[in-house]
Amino acid sequence: MGAWVSDLALILVTLIWGVTFSITKEGVVYMDPLLYLAFRFGMAYLLLRPVSYLLERRKYTWEETKIGAGAAFFFFTGFVTQTAALQYTTASKAAFITGLSVVLVPILSIIILKEKPHRMAVIGAFVAFLGLAALSVEPGMPTWIGFGDLLALACAFSFAGHILFIGHYANSIKPIPFSTIQIGFVALLSAVIGVFKGPIPDFTALPATIWWGLAYLAVLATMTTTLLQTWAQQQTSSTRTAVIFTLEPVFAAIFAFLMLGEAITLRTIIGGSFIIAGILLAELGPQMKEAPQAEPAVPES
Repeated sequence: MGAWVSDLALILVTLIWGVTFSITKEGVVYMDPLLYLAFRFGMAYLLLRPVSYLLERRKYTWEETKIGAGAAFFFFTGFVTQTAALQYTTASKAAFITGLSVVLVPILSIIILKEKPHRMAVIGAFVAFLGLAALSVEPGMPTWIGFGDLLALACAFSFAGHILFIGHYANSIKPIPFSTIQIGFVALLSAVIGVFKGPIPDFTALPATIWWGLAYLAVLATMTTTLLQTWAQQQTSSTRTAVIFTLEPVFAAIFAFLMLGEAITLRTIIGGSFIIAGILLAELGPQMKEAPQAEPAVPES
């Protein structure tokens, strides 16, 4: 039951993230993506830090700081490479390559962590990746590998590394201190690089909808989801986490339809169906047990 509850928490995370595409699409029109990230994570840190202090009443240990900073490195690198990739390659191709993270997680679990994921979870990961491919691959999409594609591949490794990193340290961290440190480091890195990169907009002239969008991103899409992911990965495997996270583009398509009026195509339905099938395989496969064989009859004497 604990695994099911944690998986439902991860599904909630992807549902919350699914809204962020429509909100961010409007926000980056007015603000540089890195500065936008700095506000998103900075606001989340300012909200979470007092809560962490009230609940913990202590300073963070050096070990907690190192683990939080390590997770922040993977998270921040993923966001930066994903944003940069979109400047050199198509959105559909970047989405397809980034989706490789769902396949990379079980592979890297075996190579780096020496963990062997359940066979059905691995199959589910590949089925979910086929769904991502159906959502991302478009007719006439270039097949050559360019600089932007390499950046998208780096993003896939970063997001896979983030899931594996949390999974590896899940049993030795507390969700609130870990989440606070991770969010704080991402905010700091985004602000420093964003200020140097520029340009800095006139914040007083930003529409109110931008600030409401940032509030949603800070409270729900950053603070809440980070806490939920950290807690949930203490109850479930990294591979199942990666498979569940493939729901994000499905929810993104649904909310883009509801909020922006973007059409839901047959390709979206097919891709979403494959993703759901992959999640079911990853979820139900480990629960299946071979039927016990009947014991041979003992001859009567």
